[in-house]
Amino acid sequence: MWILKKHKGVESALTVLRENKGYFTIEASFIVPILCFLGIGIMMTGLYLCDLNQTKSFLHQKVVLLSEDDSDYSVKERNSDEGYLKGRLFVSHLERFSLSKTEKKVKGEAVLVMDMKIPFVGTWMGRVWRNTFSFHADVGNNTEQMRRWDQLE
Repeated sequence: MWILKKHKGVESALTVLRENKGYFTIEASFIVPILCFLGIGIMMTGLYLCDLNQTKSFLHQKVVLLSEDDSDYSVKERNSDEGYLKGRLFVSHLERFSLSKTEKKVKGEAVLVMDMKIPFVGTWMGRVWRNTFSFHADVGNNTEQMRRWDQLE
């Protein structure tokens, strides 16, 4: 204790800590939950962006492949593709998934939604992260696009 008597700054700092020892606990009880919610929100946003990329890539691939093929696209194949895509998503869900093929065009459309659910509050940021996108292609005229797509893989 002889060191504390020589340095008055250290002694005063220790007495302040002794007098106010409960304040840090109260401040931490407000700060820690806020930081946890921010961290979880950032992670959920990252997972949603992964789902969005997965869905767009899958839909684009299907549209291009269907435009190259002359066969029809059945309801059974569409349901199979939708089930495959739903199984690959992390935190979001498909609200709508459609692929249609005519003699001249192929059109694919999807709506991807993520609900942020918090216990006792419910859907806090529900339907905030919602993305609708569609792809179109002409039938039989996509050889250059297929070549570029193969190079990217």
